[in-house]
Amino acid sequence: SVSVNVKITPTGYNLTTSSATLSDEELKQFDAFIPKKGKKYDTAALTAALERIKRKYEASDTMMVIPTKAVPYNDMVKAMDAARNMVLAGGGKKRKVPLFPVVVITTLVE
Repeated sequence: SVSVNVKITPTGYNLTTSSATLSDEELKQFDAFIPKKGKKYDTAALTAALERIKRKYEASDTMMVIPTKAVPYNDMVKAMDAARNMVLAGGGKKRKVPLFPVVVITTLVE
């Protein structure tokens, strides 16, 4: 499994993963910077990136949210909401599956 780290900056999301058992090379494939669209964070792109990780590492459930001081609380909540569920379709039905329901909010040491 992996843990997802989402640093929220004034310009967008910086996504990385960490794991005690996987190599840096394996983890780097999921590194991404998701820029804001205008003045809003691209939560749809964040959810899509998290879905790619979840499909490869199904046992993963933890996301670390690391906001910079300039990030409003409401934008942190939107990032957490984007990580809550993914929608799977099959057999003509849709169902919600948890993505990264365990969220830890932390700060950077400056």
